[in-house]
Amino acid sequence: MEYVYPDYYRQFTCIGGECPDTCCAGWEIVIDDKSLEKYRAYPGGFGNRLRNSINFKRKSFKQYDRRCAFLNEENLCDIYTEAGKKLFCKTCRQYPRHEEEYENVRELSLSLSCPEAARMILSQDRLNLIYDEKKGHSEDYGDFDELLFSQLLDGRDAFWKLIENERVSIAVRMMQMLSMGHHLQKNISEGQLFGLEHIYEHYLSDGAAGRMQAYLKDRWEKPGSRYHVMKEMFACLHKLEVLSADWPKKVRHYEKVLFGGGRKQYEALHQYRMSDKIAEQLLSYFIYVYFAGAVYDGMPYSKVKLAVISTMLIEDMVYAKAAKKGQLSFEAIADAAHSYAREVEHSDLNLQRLSIMFRHQKCFHIGRLCGALLEW
Repeated sequence: MEYVYPDYYRQFTCIGGECPDTCCAGWEIVIDDKSLEKYRAYPGGFGNRLRNSINFKRKSFKQYDRRCAFLNEENLCDIYTEAGKKLFCKTCRQYPRHEEEYENVRELSLSLSCPEAARMILSQDRLNLIYDEKKGHSEDYGDFDELLFSQLLDGRDAFWKLIENERVSIAVRMMQMLSMGHHLQKNISEGQLFGLEHIYEHYLSDGAAGRMQAYLKDRWEKPGSRYHVMKEMFACLHKLEVLSADWPKKVRHYEKVLFGGGRKQYEALHQYRMSDKIAEQLLSYFIYVYFAGAVYDGMPYSKVKLAVISTMLIEDMVYAKAAKKGQLSFEAIADAAHSYAREVEHSDLNLQRLSIMFRHQKCFHIGRLCGALLEW
């Protein structure tokens, strides 16, 4: 079994009560079956409290004012105080550690939705992965497409090379990602899995970025594209399942600050743009966590769009946060990234809705996205 994880993965330590946005509130914590049985049998007064604080039908902890029943006034967990980590359910024991399962491969990551993990992820100079081979039984998923998986891993490496190419602007790199993802999807949809390396070589070749930028500029450049596209993209956020009670209010605030004063005021906010290095980390993160998952649904392009569009949305959220304080800060960037990720990554329904919108909403068409990126 091969385990893959970022080099900073094992450095994570929960900051507990000091966390600015506890993971024990705002979302339903699902309890695994093994932990449920343990809670059913736990003795004494705390055992009674456990059983009274669990919705056994939904297999989750009850909430009060959207806070877990065991989250105390100091933002610390009473279960941990009672018995330590050994009494945690799987979700509480692992979060923000995340695992993607593939045949004979496990890819581990820290979730951007955790404030402390977000700070770690965005502080990196580049994404470095550790490959750890461990002895164990060989898996056979039966219908697992090993050829497609291998091609996707090669493609993921190619995307990272695009992302890390500092010779061109981050906007051009994102346009290249969209174009290569579109090209890749076409071939996979047509069953043409052999020769995908030629697509990767084409986009990584010398001069490819300049040629593509010139082509897109001639075809899609239109003054005001970014303002209109981003306004439509933010409107789409209202169509997602709400996990945090204050999320809709946050989105409305972002919209007011970004678009309420018109295009010129919006463009003036671009002085607060985050560094290319942080944008690289966001893009690399989303590609790492989601791209290889296309082996299960055959939709790599939607994963590429998730990376690019999420980075675009987070950057604009940063503009709104910076405008309020009159300056850009790393804390504002990490906060925007983690709050966005918490709404998107903690809901399979939201990931599905975004994937559908990426295919059908006009603002997510590759031409309009590239038009917006030409003004980045």
